[in-house]
Amino acid sequence: MGLFFSDIHIRKNGNISSDSLKDYFIPELQKKGFAVSDEENENTVSLCICCPEESKWISVCTELYDFNTYEEMNRTAGKISADLCTAVLAAACFDSDFLMLDLVSPGSSSDGFLRSGIPAGMKISKRTSLAGFRKYASDFHKLKKAAACDQTFAEQTLLDIAPLIGMTQRQCLLSGDEAEGNDIIRISFSPPESYVKEKPEFRIWHFELMPCQIDRPFCDESVFAVNYGGSSRGIAVMITGDFIEKDELVFENVRFTADRYEKAVDFSKVRDKEGRSMLYWEDRDFRIPPAVPESLPLKKRMDTEFRRIFGIRFRLKGNPRKLLDIRVWFVPLENRQGADCWYVYRYSSTKQAYIAENNSEYPPGSEFYLDPADYDL
Repeated sequence: MGLFFSDIHIRKNGNISSDSLKDYFIPELQKKGFAVSDEENENTVSLCICCPEESKWISVCTELYDFNTYEEMNRTAGKISADLCTAVLAAACFDSDFLMLDLVSPGSSSDGFLRSGIPAGMKISKRTSLAGFRKYASDFHKLKKAAACDQTFAEQTLLDIAPLIGMTQRQCLLSGDEAEGNDIIRISFSPPESYVKEKPEFRIWHFELMPCQIDRPFCDESVFAVNYGGSSRGIAVMITGDFIEKDELVFENVRFTADRYEKAVDFSKVRDKEGRSMLYWEDRDFRIPPAVPESLPLKKRMDTEFRRIFGIRFRLKGNPRKLLDIRVWFVPLENRQGADCWYVYRYSSTKQAYIAENNSEYPPGSEFYLDPADYDL
């Protein structure tokens, strides 16, 4: 799962401060129908202003910025630069594959532009032009060298040049997990009725059609999902089934994994609204990537989706007769209606029908034959 961000960095001058930017952005959003809110929830949008004392820049991130084109980011940076009479650096990163930076000064349409990586599926024709960065760089030669370096992750280019223009590396990833701290001002807005915030919606990825196994040799069990909706933060994993009440199946060494992300899962046994036992775990900090654009070429779309999957790996012990009863749920905390569930007979009407359909392809003696007598049906 690569990084996505669309941020604005505003050069400090004698008139620019976090308070003055707050006074600037609130009226700008109010003109568009947004209202300052005392609450922050799935129905609000946020704007974060980051002003580290040691930095020469103040950074702004908000869900309302989504720089999918150069023209869009240049228009946004240009307006802010003209309004505030200072330099503005717009930064956009796409799945860690492609980064573009647009530097705009007052009275200039574009002082400098930098691109890094491959903009697969995007029509970005503008080429790198670094001359405008010279007056902000402590070492322009090092900046040019950093800009020309091929990176595995495109955002590394911004991380490398940030110290050279007086910006902290923390500000580079403000839209990621860095929008917390004493130097952050967070403002929540209630959107106008016309604004639609796309909600996350999960789907099980590459549905597994064979049951889990007890102590499967040499490999873990795994279930994965992918998001087909908007990006958000926070996920829950639930396991349901009548085997939980008496611990007839035990899930061991459970890990929640995504690209460059892994966390141990410590399930809690809780009860649902009907009083049935279930296993529950959540990670409120996990950033859920947005859906893969359908406009991407097929191979690129498949590769990108693979990097954005998330799920759990685990080992099983206990009663093998209960294996068909396992249900694994992935739930986006900002839209619980967008949850999806894996259970092995999902595409059959019953467990009996699932076994019959499987055995119509795999007769007795086959590795994949399922004996109905082995399961509680």
